[in-house]
Amino acid sequence: LNDQAAASNPEERLTAQQKIDSLALLIEKAFEEVERQEPLQALPLRRERVAPTALGNAYAVMEEYPFDRYGIDAVLFWPRLRPLLDDAAPGQAETLVNQKTILDMTLGLSLLSGVFAAEAMITLRFGRALDETALLAASVAGLGLFWLFYQAGVSAARTLGHFVVTAFDYHRQLVLKQFGIAAPGDIQAEQVVWLKLAAFLRRGEAFYWPGGSRPPETLETAPASAPNPDKKAKRVRR
Repeated sequence: LNDQAAASNPEERLTAQQKIDSLALLIEKAFEEVERQEPLQALPLRRERVAPTALGNAYAVMEEYPFDRYGIDAVLFWPRLRPLLDDAAPGQAETLVNQKTILDMTLGLSLLSGVFAAEAMITLRFGRALDETALLAASVAGLGLFWLFYQAGVSAARTLGHFVVTAFDYHRQLVLKQFGIAAPGDIQAEQVVWLKLAAFLRRGEAFYWPGGSRPPETLETAPASAPNPDKKAKRVRR
C-alpha cells in the first residue's frame, strides 16, 4: 500500500497493484487451506484469546468475530444490542432465548452428572459400601454422562455463537441509532466508530465520542445545583 501511494507514474502504480493482488491471493489460499482442514472453527484466530477448554474457546470465537469484522467489542455491546432485537427481530430473539436455554440445560446436567460421579467415587473410596460394584458402575456412568452433556453444551455454545454473530451482522446498526450516530458508509470508517464508542463507554471522556463531537448528554455536564434553603427562607420572610 505504501508503494502504491508513493508511485509517481502509471507503471509503478501497476506494479504496486500487482504486488497487492498477489499478496491477497496468498492470503486467500492460506484461509482456504485452514478452512479445508477445519471446516468448523474451534479455536480463535488470535493466540491470546485461546482458552484452556472447548467451551471457553466456543465463547472466544463468538467474541472474536464481531471485533475482527467491525471493531465491535462483543462483551461490551451485546447487552446493548440484545434488548433491541425483541422489537426489531422477534423471531431471532426467540431463537436466541431457546438456544440459551438448551445451553444452560446441557451444562447444568453435565455439572450434576459430575457431582454424582464424584460422590459415588468418594463413597466407594472412604465409605463402607455394601455393593462396591454398583458404586463403581455409578461412577463410570456419571463420568460418561458428564462428558456427553459437556460435549452437548459445547455444541450448543457454538450454535448460540452463530446466532449471536448473525445478530451483529444484521442488526448492529440499531445500537448506533440508539446513540444517535449515523451509520458510516464504508467498513473501515465503521470500525473506527465502534472503537471510539467503546472507548467512550469505558472511560467516559467526551473526546472519544465518534466524529469528534460531544454526545447529547456528556458526563462533563454538571447537574443543576440544589436550591439554597437559606436563600429560600429569606425570600419567604421578605
